[in-house]
Amino acid sequence: MIKAIILAGGAGTRLYPVTKEIPKPLLTIHGRPVVAYLLEQFIRAGILPVMVVNFEQRTKFAAVFPDHHFVYESRPQGTLKAIVSALSLVEGDSYFFVSNGDELKDFNPQAMLAVLKQRKDLVGVLAITRVKDTMGYGTVKIDRRQRIIQFAEKSDCPLSNWISAGLYVFRTASLIATISQLGINAFNIKSALMIEKDLFPRLASLKKIGIYRLKGQFLTIDNLERYGQAIESYRPYMTNGRSRLV
Repeated sequence: MIKAIILAGGAGTRLYPVTKEIPKPLLTIHGRPVVAYLLEQFIRAGILPVMVVNFEQRTKFAAVFPDHHFVYESRPQGTLKAIVSALSLVEGDSYFFVSNGDELKDFNPQAMLAVLKQRKDLVGVLAITRVKDTMGYGTVKIDRRQRIIQFAEKSDCPLSNWISAGLYVFRTASLIATISQLGINAFNIKSALMIEKDLFPRLASLKKIGIYRLKGQFLTIDNLERYGQAIESYRPYMTNGRSRLV
């Protein structure tokens, strides 16, 4: 079964003091934890989600999701180190997904995976969405072959209005080989390593990342203002009560 690594171990400092009590992915929208909407979309598609969480927060996550799979970090070490720490779970799989666990996004995992399967030249595919305000997001430049050729994380000079939606799918063996070829040894480096800063710009220069354009909503809860906007505007269900992603 294909797996999805859900990055849910961040400290959520921009939402203090709220996140001192409640981990950011467990903050609720319409009575449900933010990460629950993400888990549901993967499970509906037959993909097994595995959450990477901070060890100190393990009991809070387990209380809400007692039947889910977890990988524990001793402390937040950055998104790339979190992924590497969970690679042993996906080494036998041809593909795996990665997603931030603190965003609301509508997507079709199988459609996204199909993009990667059709492109043998790519290591992975990154979900993107277009926004008016790129402040606080990673932006991308795309070539005619629908590959990312530049990636800039939270830059004052955005490359375009297309931003990373914090959702990726990779060829497992290709990603492991590429990390090794680039000399990225996550466990021998004491500082945090970020996939957005330490891997994507380098993969973009090699033209090894494709794109999947989100067609539905994309909302973040990065700060109290955006959290309030998400509460007001997120619509997880249609008027007939059925999920839009069925």
